[in-house]
Formats: sequence, structure tokens, C-alpha cells
Amino acid sequence: MFNIYTKMATALGAFALLFSTGAWGQCDPGTLPVDYSVGGGTYDSEISWQLNDSLGNNILSGAAEASAGTVCLAEGVYTFSGTDSYGDGWNGASGNFTLYGNLIGSYVMDVYDCFYAG
Repeated sequence: MFNIYTKMATALGAFALLFSTGAWGQCDPGTLPVDYSVGGGTYDSEISWQLNDSLGNNILSGAAEASAGTVCLAEGVYTFSGTDSYGDGWNGASGNFTLYGNLIGSYVMDVYDCFYAG
């Protein structure tokens, strides 16, 4: 015998299942949710970066001061390029890409030691 509480519990259970399995996720079929963060150095305002696909198309780009989020990517090869407007490296900053909490790519550019090594 069903009552309002049983129907409500069934509906909430179905919603939780759809949400947790990604059925209402943010990525289209055939793509994966890759989390990214760029920055964390002492002069993030000098940093800019770009992520390109294998054909050279720009997928993402930005400045490190506000670079974090999720991007939906198809399986493939991607190129990450970083620049520093001052020319002294990223000063401790990095670019990190994770898939389901696992690191799948990392980028660090630090030429500071080359200029100031004693």
C-alpha cells in the first residue's frame, strides 16, 4: 500500500540516483568533467594561459587570478601553454587538471632561478 510518504521517498530516491550518476550532470555524452585550477603563485597577475585541442583550437584561456572551474573535454590530446608578462617565471604558480579527483595533467613554469641563481 502506497501513501504520500512512500511516494515522496521514492521520488527523492530517484532524484538522488539521477544526480549522483551524472544523468543531470554538466557534460554532454562523450565528454568528461575535467576540473582545472591555475595560479597560486606570488604574482598571479602576470600569468596568462591557454588550453588547445590537437587541432590547435583554443578551448580555454585566461589569467591565473580567476582561473578555476570545470570544463567538459572529449578524450584526446591537449596542449597547455603558459606565459608570464614579467619574464621571471610563475613564482610558485601551477596549472593542474584533475578528473574525478585524480591528477591528469600539471604545468609549472619557473625560470626565476635561471635569472637569479647565485
